[in-house]
Amino acid sequence: TTRKNHKKWFNQRCARSKDHKDLMWIRYKRHGSDAARTRFNEARNIHTRIIREAEKNFEKDMIDKSEKEPKLFYDYIKSKTKKKKNISLPS
Repeated sequence: TTRKNHKKWFNQRCARSKDHKDLMWIRYKRHGSDAARTRFNEARNIHTRIIREAEKNFEKDMIDKSEKEPKLFYDYIKSKTKKKKNISLPS
């Protein structure tokens, strides 16, 4: 099953790098070789760098737009600082 990523900064470049990382993981699990593990590690590191860059660029754009559209900015801040509800486990 696939889950849709609902993060606003997750763009097409992020999706392509995630697909590539997932493919390298499948190949590593299938073959188990050191070379496949190295290719997976490289794909994972590239994906992490792309994700961080996309989020940083999104936040920079959000700050630039904040003067004209403060509601968008505060909605984003609220979503980042919202406390999650605790889930109690049955005893």
